[in-house]
Amino acid sequence: MTNSPGELISWVDPVVATFKTMNPHSKVTILLLPCQYSSGMEFKVARSIKGVDDIYMPGQTIKLLFSFPWRTRKYLPGAILYLGGDPLYAQLSGIKYKLPVYGYTEHNRSLGFMFKKIFYKDIDGDLMIERAVRFQADRQRVLEKYG
Repeated sequence: MTNSPGELISWVDPVVATFKTMNPHSKVTILLLPCQYSSGMEFKVARSIKGVDDIYMPGQTIKLLFSFPWRTRKYLPGAILYLGGDPLYAQLSGIKYKLPVYGYTEHNRSLGFMFKKIFYKDIDGDLMIERAVRFQADRQRVLEKYG
């Protein structure tokens, strides 16, 4: 779950790349969240991330969360990973699908109830640094190949 192109590029992309390397046959679904600051480019950016199987637009995410049946185990085994936006949506998803909820945040504060584990930038690592390092490595490969 996420809500902006910056979070998609900086956080979601490296997480999906690592996850798919470790679990190549798993399914990754991105639920885009409503946000008053969205740019309108979220779907396009999400679609560009390798390893993503499904993407829900913000309106589709809301319909999914508030549709019946309310409590279902359709997506087991699985987990919810919150990577930005309003954490309430991740909490509701965890309740609805009976899945563990994990989160990542830049701030050293709780995201609220329902989170099995919260990863903090200062404690667990900076996903933006990961993205920057990968970008530089990709750029270097292109320069070496096409000089």
